[in-house]
Amino acid sequence: MNSTHRQDFFHVLGNLFLLTGICMTQSGCIQEGNNLTSLAPPPSVSEPTDPPDTAAEGWSQVILLANYAKTTLGTMAHFNTSRNACGKDAYGAIQSSEFWNEMVQNINDSIISPLRTEALCFPNPQELDANGYYKKSMDGTVEIKLADGSKHPIYETRGTDVCTFIQDLAIAKSLLNHLNRLVILADKEDCPNGWGSTLESNHGRF
Repeated sequence: MNSTHRQDFFHVLGNLFLLTGICMTQSGCIQEGNNLTSLAPPPSVSEPTDPPDTAAEGWSQVILLANYAKTTLGTMAHFNTSRNACGKDAYGAIQSSEFWNEMVQNINDSIISPLRTEALCFPNPQELDANGYYKKSMDGTVEIKLADGSKHPIYETRGTDVCTFIQDLAIAKSLLNHLNRLVILADKEDCPNGWGSTLESNHGRF
């Protein structure tokens, strides 16, 4: 292949990547400066069996830094995590419409009023598993990326407490419970049996 044909080939290939939303550094993303913006999960990720009917209002993404991972949730019930229980990237979709609808309503409600200027802290409502250990939980920070691109910090962890900037405490506690469930869900995606197990997707079944 001569140099002219090689240039034409890579020009066409580059356009194909742009049209299909694929970048060379991470599947399913586009490059924006130094940031990767998720577009959609890989085709192998199943769609929700019961499509969500509560729409996101005024936000585009939830970003959690918790459980030694970065987990992002989009507005169509898809999520991805940088580290599941097997230490791998994983993509999934929330299958429970009840879980999704309640969480989205909490998020919608949380960004209606201005944030608190001082965080309000309370114990993280962690649950015990069958072996008496605390289940994974939101033990870091959470931001909501708003429709205008700005980020809306809503939680941070201080010791054993979770501190919220959401005005309505009832909404803050309800949303935290849902985010704790999301952390567990993301941890199990593609690795339901934990470290050392065979990678086998549960595709968002909670």
